[in-house]
Amino acid sequence: PLKVLSYFALFTLRAGIFEEIFFRSGLMILFRDLLEARTDKPSPQPLVWIPALGCSVLFGLSHIGNEAITNTTLAPWQYKGLYILLATTAFLFYSITFAQTNRLAPPILIHGFVDTTAVLLLGGFLVVPF
Repeated sequence: PLKVLSYFALFTLRAGIFEEIFFRSGLMILFRDLLEARTDKPSPQPLVWIPALGCSVLFGLSHIGNEAITNTTLAPWQYKGLYILLATTAFLFYSITFAQTNRLAPPILIHGFVDTTAVLLLGGFLVVPF
C-alpha cells in the first residue's frame, strides 16, 4: 500500500500536474480560443472536441519515449504504439473531465491514478522523451 501511495503521489505531482497544465489549460485552451476567433458563430461542441482531438494526438506522441522496464511479449515498436494509443485515449477522457468540471484538479488526480496503474500493472516506465 505504501508503494502504491508513493507512486500515486509521484505521478500526480510529476506528470499529472505538468502535463495537465501544459496540455489542458495551455494548448487545449489556446486551440479553442484560436478556433473560436476564426469562427463566426461557434457552437460549444466543436470548440471542445476539435481542440481535444488535436491535442490528444500531440499528447499521445509526447509519450513515444516511454519504454517497458520488464520483458513484454510485445516488440518495442508495438509497446510504444500501444502506449501512444492509450495515452491518446486517456487524454480524451481527461479532456471530457476538464470540460465537465472546468477545473484541473479532477484530471490531475485521474492522470496520477492512470500512470500509477500503468506502472504497477503494465510494467511501464515513464521517460521524458526530450
